[in-house]
Amino acid sequence: MELTIANVKEIRIRPNTGKHDLIIKINKGQKFLLKGDKLKVTVMFRGREFLRTEAGYQLLEQVKNILSEISVVDKEPNLQGRRLFLILSPK
Repeated sequence: MELTIANVKEIRIRPNTGKHDLIIKINKGQKFLLKGDKLKVTVMFRGREFLRTEAGYQLLEQVKNILSEISVVDKEPNLQGRRLFLILSPK
């Protein structure tokens, strides 16, 4: 019996991350998924950003839609403290 270990790679973004920076992060995440690793996308809130958590949920929804062709949602967006995260697995 062969045991396969799935590595979990993480990309971190902020609610006010620019479009170009977000594209770069998503491309990096896409490489991780194509390599066979799981991907954890974390939105970090600082200070008053935490008052607008819906912006973080929208950002994760956008990432999920972009990567939907090559990934499956392992764990839906979950808020823990000041971090909101989503876990994706390769198809």
